[in-house]
Parts: sequence; C-alpha cells; structure tokens
Amino acid sequence: MQARCSVIAAANPLKGNYNTTLNFNDNVDLTAPILSRFDLLAVVKDEVDEDYDDALATFVINSHMKNHPQIRKIEDNQENEQISEEQRATELETRQAYLDQNMLPNNRMNQQNPDIIP
Repeated sequence: MQARCSVIAAANPLKGNYNTTLNFNDNVDLTAPILSRFDLLAVVKDEVDEDYDDALATFVINSHMKNHPQIRKIEDNQENEQISEEQRATELETRQAYLDQNMLPNNRMNQQNPDIIP
C-alpha cells in the first residue's frame, strides 16, 4: 500500500554556523539513512549584516505596535505628560501584564490549553 505525506524538517548546523567547506551531512551531523528519506534538502543561511538585522527588527517592532494601538497610546501618554516614577512603574506593570496575557506565545498557549506546555 502506498502512503503519501509531506515532511518538513529543520536542523541547525554544528557550532551554530554553517561551514561552506563541509558537505551538508557533516554540517548538520545527521546520518545518511535519515537524510536519504528526504527528496529535497535546502540550506538557508543567515548572513551576518548588522544594519539589515537592525532594519528588520525595527520593521517587526513597528508592525506589532501598529497592530496593537493600546501599547502606542500608553507610550504617547507618557511622552506628553510629566508623570512621577511611581506612575511610570504602574504603567510598566500594566504594559507587562498586557504583554504577558496577550502577546507572548507561551503564555497564550498556556491559557488556551495548560496541558501543552509543562
């Protein structure tokens, strides 16, 4: 009986960096029998570029802030008003509680099904 399925897998290179002088097997330290089960092997390398990484991180943060205007509103209020350190600490606690409850994936998953993550 024929079985058809698709499997996508990922492996990090040994020592954290892909060595172009080594072949694929030696870079990921997987045995030939395991690698032979895949029809296609692709290498995705992250070239170190501090400027590009900074621009990408800024884009991601701005996208999140645009989609969560309540966070932006808190920041704008703090910039426009002179608030005490106590008020600032309270605002930070409120912001952290919001992020913990709504934004962090592990916390969201724990709330939906606490048995998934120990």
